[in-house]
Amino acid sequence: MQKPEKNHHILRVIFTKYILQNPINRKLMLPVFFTMIIAKYTEVLGARQTENISKMIKSGETHLSTLLMYSLVYVVSIVLVEIQSFFICRVGQAGYRLANRDTLGYFLDLDPARFNGFGLGEIQNTVLRRSQAVQDMIDVFTLNFFPTFLTILFVSYEVFRGMGWFVVMIINISVVVYLMLTIKITEWRNKMRKKLNAAQNKTSNLMMDSLCNFETIFSYKSIDCELHKYNSSLKNVEYYSTEIARSMYLLNLSQRGVWCAMSICIIFVSCYGSSQRISIEKFTFLIYITGLIMKALDNFGFMYGKYKAAIINAKVNGIEMAECRPDGYRTAFRLNNQIVASNLTIKKGINCIIENASFSIKRGDKVAIIGKNGSGKSTLLKSLIKLNDFEGELMVDNIRLKDLTDASLKSIITFIPQSAILFDDTVMANIKYANGKLFDEEIFRASKEIGTHESIIKLQNGYYTLVGEQGKLLSGGERQKILLLRAILRQSSILLLDESTASLDKESEHKILSSVLKMQNLTVIAIIHNLELISLFNKVLLVNDKKVEEVSQLNVLGDECNDDSIN
Repeated sequence: MQKPEKNHHILRVIFTKYILQNPINRKLMLPVFFTMIIAKYTEVLGARQTENISKMIKSGETHLSTLLMYSLVYVVSIVLVEIQSFFICRVGQAGYRLANRDTLGYFLDLDPARFNGFGLGEIQNTVLRRSQAVQDMIDVFTLNFFPTFLTILFVSYEVFRGMGWFVVMIINISVVVYLMLTIKITEWRNKMRKKLNAAQNKTSNLMMDSLCNFETIFSYKSIDCELHKYNSSLKNVEYYSTEIARSMYLLNLSQRGVWCAMSICIIFVSCYGSSQRISIEKFTFLIYITGLIMKALDNFGFMYGKYKAAIINAKVNGIEMAECRPDGYRTAFRLNNQIVASNLTIKKGINCIIENASFSIKRGDKVAIIGKNGSGKSTLLKSLIKLNDFEGELMVDNIRLKDLTDASLKSIITFIPQSAILFDDTVMANIKYANGKLFDEEIFRASKEIGTHESIIKLQNGYYTLVGEQGKLLSGGERQKILLLRAILRQSSILLLDESTASLDKESEHKILSSVLKMQNLTVIAIIHNLELISLFNKVLLVNDKKVEEVSQLNVLGDECNDDSIN
């Protein structure tokens, strides 16, 4: 079992990856921190200038130099604090963007088995939480933890100079008690936050499931049932959110109690613990300096909770912060000879789908896979691109399929699944997707060659028609034509079709498949149900009763392969 990342490791990765390795952020940090140090010291120096103003008022005299110095310190303090915040906010935003990109890349790079273990709502929440965690972590340290440390350091120095070590000791003891209470209550809050995250994931998955099954819900009039399930899940979110909110008020009460006790102790010590009574100017200095501590500590409590929440979100789903995506595809790999399966066995759980199958497919073969529904045709096809685990051997040009990198495999195989889902963009953008820098003329020529051009130009804006979310503004047949055209333009060695023409009318299906299958060097492996297309293929694989066997076209069209084995 993988050990969870330590907090210090997460911090190291965040500051290394998203600050030190980012050129712009790296250049910003040194001048920003230098400005922060000057700003905090100037802010604390304001207490001394406030004391001087009090002395001047008490004496009844007016000193222009004192007023100017007070004004200068006050203005410089405000300007420097805002300037460093103005520049440093860019660091957190850049961290958010890069972490968002990296986390999405992590999920897109998962093998299908692991990817399918996550709900889409869970993935969406994870991407947002981890990117927000990186931004929060950067903001917490740069905008609070380090400035708070500087404030306490400079305050201790000024208080020691003005009021002695005993008051400094009271301040620092109060800070320690404040931090201990904050940590204790925040740890309890974070237990609630973990449960809230789990409840939100479940709720998000339920919502996505309902939205994806809109037509079923509409047809069965089951809206009330769906809303009841969703509302039940939302109740858990409501409960944990309420507990977290209440704990924040408890935290605020505890923190202000410590602050109140510290202020009272300092005032009593200043008034009764010294042989000399406190002066008006010293009391003014004390009010100002304790106000700075209150401001720093009050914000620190909120920021510490933010820090702990960021740590939890950074660890969500056990994804290592240091995990990153591969650098890209290797040199393109081509199929030169054949694909050979030997004693191929595919299981799903305890169920055996394909058992001891052996067959070979030569370069340029056009192979039809047939069989009844549920016989394992799609399972067999997906095994060729490692979407399913298998036992036995699958060889590509005498190289074990399992030894091929995902990049090499993807460079030789293009797979079109049953679900014809498009990106929410134009037809042209979907055709060009992952196809490099194609010229429009190349696309038009290929589209005419396989017989999809006429139907595309009949769309509202032709190739620049918006397809809508998942392509829902187009018919199933139009979506399949776009996917086929994109696959052909990719010029892979092998084309896998999982009923990828099933939504086309018979005439269009025959015309397009005929054009595709005439490409000599292209190896095509297609699952089909329309047996009228069998004559277009030179090899037929029948999947039946866990077995895969090569059959002749005559047998398929004759009595030997009847409706019990083929749908």
